[in-house]
This record gives sequence, C-alpha cells and structure tokens, in this order.
Amino acid sequence: MAEQIATEPTVSTDTVAVQVLPRKAFAASDFRDPLDQFKDVVILSDSTFAELFDDARPTGYVELSTGTTSTVAPALRFADGYDGTVNGRPKAYLRNNIQQELAVDRADPVLDVRAIDEPDSGPLEVVRLSTQIESTEPETCRLHPEQLAAMNLADGDDIELYNPQTGWRLNKTARAESRLDPDQISLSTRGRKLLQAEFDERAGDDVTTVLHARPPVACHEPEDQFLPTVRAALRRLVDRSVGYQETQLKINIGLNADEGQGRGRVNEDTMDILAVEDGDRVEISAKDTRTVTRIRAIDPESHLIKTDEDIHASDVRDRTILLPSTVREEIDAVSGDTVTVRRETRNIAIRQITPSLFGFLGVFVGGIQTVDLAVPPAWQLEGIILTIMLSFAAIWLTLWPERERCR
Repeated sequence: MAEQIATEPTVSTDTVAVQVLPRKAFAASDFRDPLDQFKDVVILSDSTFAELFDDARPTGYVELSTGTTSTVAPALRFADGYDGTVNGRPKAYLRNNIQQELAVDRADPVLDVRAIDEPDSGPLEVVRLSTQIESTEPETCRLHPEQLAAMNLADGDDIELYNPQTGWRLNKTARAESRLDPDQISLSTRGRKLLQAEFDERAGDDVTTVLHARPPVACHEPEDQFLPTVRAALRRLVDRSVGYQETQLKINIGLNADEGQGRGRVNEDTMDILAVEDGDRVEISAKDTRTVTRIRAIDPESHLIKTDEDIHASDVRDRTILLPSTVREEIDAVSGDTVTVRRETRNIAIRQITPSLFGFLGVFVGGIQTVDLAVPPAWQLEGIILTIMLSFAAIWLTLWPERERCR
C-alpha cells in the first residue's frame, strides 16, 4: 500500500438538493445493508457523494437543511450502481422521525445537503504493532504522528475510526507512534473485532484489512460535557463506593417490543461482565453523549426473537447490545457503532441504601444527641464530625457487596 497522508478536506462548498423518499419506495437490494432503514443516517447515491466529496471517501458527515431547520448526520451510500432520481433530483432515504424533526414538507420532501468540512485519513492498513500494547491499552489506537497532524489531531485526542465497507464507527484515544508507516494503524483485538477489521494474515472474506480515521463530528449538542464541580465530585464518590465494570459493545437494532420503552438487551454473559441483573439500569455513552436505560437479558431462543421479523438469533452475541431507535437517537449512534456500557452506579446506590435509610438516620440523630449530652462543649464539633464519618462508614460497608461483584 502506498503511503498516504490525510490532506485538508476536499469537499464541495455547494449544496445538493435531494428528494427524500419513504422506505417503501426502495427495494431491499437498493441498500448495502438490509438494516439500513433502521439507522439514523441519510443514505445517498454515488452521484450525490461525488458532488459533495471530491476525494471519493466511502462515508462522510453532512448537514441536512430545509431552509429553516437543519441537523448534522452521517451519510452512507446506497448499494453499488443505484443512482435513482425524481424530478431531476437524486433520491435519498432518511428515517421518518428525523424528517419530522426537520419539518420536511411532506408534499415535496426536498432537503439541501452540504458536506461537513473535515479531514479524512484515507485507507489505513491494519497492522499489529505490539501484543502487549493491544492487550493493556484497549481504548487507544496508534497512528503515525504525521497522519495525526494532517487531521489536526495530537497525541491523546479523541479520534473516530470507521469501516469503509460498512460505515461502522468506533471512537478511540489517538496515540502517536513513529514506528508505524503513515498509511498504517494499530488497535486492540477487541477494537478490530468490533469494527470487523483484521491485519492481512488473519483476515477472512468478510473482514476488511483497512480502516479510515477522522476527527469526531458531533451530530447533537454534547450533554454533561462539563459537569459542575460538585456534581462531578458526587459522581466520582458514588462510582468509587459502588464500583462498576464497563465494556465496549456493538449496537444492533433493538426489538420492536422495546421501541419507546427505554430499554436495551444483552445476553447473560454480557450482564455478568457488567455486574448487573435483569432490569438494572446501565449508562451508555458514545462520543460526548450519554443516556441511562434499563437493561434486560435476551436469549437467542427467546420468543421475542422468534416473533420479531427484524431480529435473528445470530444477532444476540457477546459483544452486541440491542438498542431501539429511541435510545440510539439519545446518544447519536447508529446500528453497527460501538458504545461504552457500564452499570449506572447511582441507581445501585439508591437501591442498596434506601432499605437501611432509617437505620442511618437513627445512627446520625442518635450520635448527635449523644454528643450533645455526653461530650464537653469544647469537643462537640469533633464529636459531630466523628458521627458523620461513622454514618458514611456504615453506608460504605452497606455497599461492600456491590463493590465485590465488580472484582
């Protein structure tokens, strides 16, 4: 593979008017992936991509506008060779709920599409740099310093990796590595499996050997990116008191029965990894967004799978979480993306502490009264502080079993 360095983004400054059509206007063969209709993306033809992006990139981010409202979304391509038009405009597909958010005119559903100005690395060969690094630093990926600089990124910055064949995305921490060539990338085994990528000697027919990289693009305003100091401190305290495990999981579409219910599904092995029980809440984060949802166990032989025409038993895997569209929208993620999942510690703390709340109050109130009656005035402040510390110690001991579950 010839050396390639990401250059300044080569995108058009013009907009392209597309005709948005409903799912029934397309055949399954028009899509690269039969699940594309469930993704929060806009799907465009090759001719539209050629007008928007001059460097033949396989996917990109675009701004969709009706003239009065707009949003940013990732763009994928229709199947190879599909290039339909209506009234002289290229056809496009966009889920109805996003059309409603944009207030698209149903009588004449036309959107203006503009490419987001962002650099792209171009194809990067997946290579193995160090087994030790890959196993001990699963949240990082390594690229040549010149490649990072060309994307206006530095060592330690967030970076988005994507599979050029499927559009699947994964965020990592970028690390500069001069031992790599500018057209190479190294990442953990788990990261490769989540993106369905592998280095050449291990790659199969359904696995890519190249990935692309780009700076992350936010499709929604970040939530809780800068937590107030007190709130952040309380969050760290609860996390430390309760304990948690987190893991990265690939999103698949959720069950139809879960749409609008605020819940996701994982298999029992994944629940053990997360140290959660059926019905517990988990925190799901992607980029700068996060949401809390209830998690349920799902078995490949479940009647919910057998009666849901969109889900197959093979979709229930160890590294997969089934999320309905209502949850995916909250975290700016689409099917095939990778998210970080961990148990929601605040809910665990409340559930464990509440049954003993009156006991804690009794210890505290009784302690204060004892200090007032038995401790000389000169030592009462110290006595009150000691009572508070003992109350916190009691809470810490109450949460000990939860901390043990995460070890």
